[in-house]
Amino acid sequence: MPSHLVGCRIDQRLAFMDKIPTSASIIVNNYNYGRFLRRAIDSALAQTQQPSEVVVVDDGSTDDSAEIIKSYGDRIIPVFKSNGGQASAINAAYRYACGDVVFILDSDDALYPEAVRTVLSAWKSDTVLVHYLMEVVDSEGNVLGMHPPAPHRLAEGDVRRELLSTGHFDTTITSAMAFLREPFLEAMPIDETKVRMAVDGYLVRAVAMKGPVQAITTCLARQCRHGQNDSSFRAGLSELAASFRKKVGFTKVEIETVLNIASRLGLSANEDMGEHDATYLSYRLFSLSLEPGAHPIASDKLPVLLIKYLTSRLSEGDSPARRIADVAIATVAAIAPRQIAFPILQWRYVPMSRPAWLKMPAVLRRS
Repeated sequence: MPSHLVGCRIDQRLAFMDKIPTSASIIVNNYNYGRFLRRAIDSALAQTQQPSEVVVVDDGSTDDSAEIIKSYGDRIIPVFKSNGGQASAINAAYRYACGDVVFILDSDDALYPEAVRTVLSAWKSDTVLVHYLMEVVDSEGNVLGMHPPAPHRLAEGDVRRELLSTGHFDTTITSAMAFLREPFLEAMPIDETKVRMAVDGYLVRAVAMKGPVQAITTCLARQCRHGQNDSSFRAGLSELAASFRKKVGFTKVEIETVLNIASRLGLSANEDMGEHDATYLSYRLFSLSLEPGAHPIASDKLPVLLIKYLTSRLSEGDSPARRIADVAIATVAAIAPRQIAFPILQWRYVPMSRPAWLKMPAVLRRS
C-alpha cells in the first residue's frame, strides 16, 4: 500500500438511513485481467457524476495489470497485494472508499457513464442496496443479451422474509450493485476462511438483511462474457463437474451467511432452506452425477436429490415449458449413464459446445 495514501477513517460513517446519499466510491477489483482493466477504470473515471474516489485493487496479477494501474497516477487510489482471492482484495480496498454509496466493479466489466448519477438520483431514504440491469457482451463487444435475462426480475423492497425462508432473492452480480456505506461497512471485513471468490453472494445477503433493496430496470453496466469468467461453466467433463462443485460451495456460503446473520439478529430462519432450493439442488445433483468421487457433500444420494429437485422445480413460478425442460435434464442426469448425461449437461450449460445441428430451444436458455 503506498504510504502517502490515507484511507477514510472507518468511523466516518453515513448516519444509517437518515438521509439520501449524495456521493459514491467505486472499487475496481482485478486479477490478471490486464486486457480488460483499462476499459473498467476508464468507465469509473468517465462518470457524469464523479465518484469521491476510484480505488483499484490488484490481487497479485502476473500480467501487465500493475503497469496499467500505475499509468493512471493520482487519478485513482492504487492498492497492490499478493494473490489471495476476490474477498481478500475487497478487504484490502474497502477502507479507501469514503462515499455514501460503494460500487464494486469487476475489472472485466464496465459502468455506463450515467451509472453513478442514476443510482444516486433514484436512491430512496430507506434503501440499503440498489441493483440494476446489465448489458451482456462478448470479448469483441458484440451484444449477447441482458442480465438477468427475461423473465427474471430484480427484487424490490424488503426481501428479508424471503432470505430467511429460501436463502436468496432475485438479484444480480457484483458489477450491477451499489451498497449503502453503513451496512456495507458492517458486513466487512469478509471472512476469507469462508469466502474467496464470488463476494457478491455474501455481500448482497449481509447488506439486504439490514433493510429494503431497490431495483433500477435499465442497463447501467456492461458484463463481458469471455469464456474465462469465474462464474462460467467449463466444457470438459471434469471441468464441468468442477464448475458445479464451485457453485455448490458458493451457495453453501450464501446459506450460511443468512443463517449466521439471522442468529445474530435473533431472527428465525429456515434451517434446511438449501433442501428446497431448486438451483442449489441441481448443482449438487449434476456434481454427483458427473464425478461422484469428488462431490463435496458425502451424504447426497442421486435418487433423493432428484426427488427434492423435482418437488422444488415444479412448484416454482416459471413457464411450464422451462420447468418441464429442466426436469427432463435433471432426470437424465440422475438415471442415465454418464456418457449420456454429460453431453446433455454440457450442451445445456456451455452453449459453445453445442454441435451445429443442435439449436437449443429458448425454454432451455437460463443463466
